[in-house]
Amino acid sequence: MKTLWTILSASALALAGCSGMTGSDGAVSEDIVSSTATVTSVDYDERIVTMTADETGDTITVFANDGIPNLDQLEAGDKVVADYYESVAVNMADPMDPGGDLTVIDSISAPEGEKPGAMAVATRNLVVEVVSYDSATGFATLTMPDGTTNRVTVPGELRSFAERLNPGDRVEVSITDAVAVTIEEVTG
Repeated sequence: MKTLWTILSASALALAGCSGMTGSDGAVSEDIVSSTATVTSVDYDERIVTMTADETGDTITVFANDGIPNLDQLEAGDKVVADYYESVAVNMADPMDPGGDLTVIDSISAPEGEKPGAMAVATRNLVVEVVSYDSATGFATLTMPDGTTNRVTVPGELRSFAERLNPGDRVEVSITDAVAVTIEEVTG
């Protein structure tokens, strides 16, 4: 029997939106990437799933941790559709905010007896200081909470926000990654 892993994008997006960080002076960049693959083998003892990407033919190997119950229902030939959501939200930081770096991870799994599935959302909130921004290249140089300096590419949706920044400005950044996976029977 063919099955299909589908992403519960609406649920992932709803949870990802819980970071609630965009104000009138902020900006958001969001992206959803989809890919499909076919399961080629499942090592139930080691919890290793091997798939072949339909678009490229690349082999993908995934470890299904113990948080994924019902792995025994997955089998070779199952079709996997994976949608990954990423959001970057930026706002001017409160000058009194000491900054820091906080990562919040939340996940849920399908109940025992149901087909395998899981949803995970990871949000990283941090305050960075602007060193410089080059509007011609889209590169920003930032001082991270740990004092290191990083050069990053600013996504197109965030460039008008970045153009308003000056050296020394502090920016609150929230990066959210979400994925939700279930297996459903394909009819027909």
